[in-house]
Amino acid sequence: MIDINNNTMKFEYFGGYVTYDNIKIDGHLLQHIPKIYRNNNIILDAVKQNGFAIQYVNKDELTEEIALEAVKQNGLCIQHIPKEFRTPNVIKAAIKNNVFAVKTPGIKNYITSELAKEVVNKNGALLNYIPKNLITYELFFDAVKQNNSLIKKPHPTESWALYLHDNIIPKNYYTEEIFIESVHKCGSMLEFIPNTLKTQKIVDKAINHDGSALKFVPEEFMNMDVIKTAIKNYEKAIQQVPSKFVTKELIQYAIECHPNASKYIPHKYKNL
Repeated sequence: MIDINNNTMKFEYFGGYVTYDNIKIDGHLLQHIPKIYRNNNIILDAVKQNGFAIQYVNKDELTEEIALEAVKQNGLCIQHIPKEFRTPNVIKAAIKNNVFAVKTPGIKNYITSELAKEVVNKNGALLNYIPKNLITYELFFDAVKQNNSLIKKPHPTESWALYLHDNIIPKNYYTEEIFIESVHKCGSMLEFIPNTLKTQKIVDKAINHDGSALKFVPEEFMNMDVIKTAIKNYEKAIQQVPSKFVTKELIQYAIECHPNASKYIPHKYKNL
């Protein structure tokens, strides 16, 4: 039902009336305005207020301008935009507004090197949604820099994560540089680096950040410098020191660094 009062058109719907001015407040109300009473400006007002209002726009009403304004308001609404209107400008604007727009089925085919870099710089875990031919070492490094857990082997439900030998990441991309970038933000990531790929530099960087990573240090890289750094950074580290390195002087050093460390000294060392 349409009501004309004071030259204002009102469109009745379940729950009340909607006018053209209401569209600027709630874009979803576009669905209650019959197509015959719509024009380009009304549709633009709707999608500028709520990008998802584009789902109520008929294909013959749609323009690239409307699609562009919709994704500028909410990039995720690209899922409701027909393929022929997913132009480079529309896709770029969608990802700029919401990087998770890259997960939309079909979008992967339109990703460029420039967009790939923008995606992983905002969320490294989205590297899985980048076309394989665009994944360079530099892009992988940027992804790890943004999300250091990408070297972590995921739980089966964490399909977004990347890990060694994943078929989209060449093995030669897993370099000392990559692992250092990962552990310098979170030393405990040392756990997820195979011992065969650990180096002294990686170990040192991890321990400098997080002394609790001492338990993930292979014997070949365990030395007093590493141990003392771990103890200095983590009051419970004395519990993780291999027996052959524990001395009275080391225990005293641990207590000097952290008075509370005395609580964590294993009982077998109490009488040293």
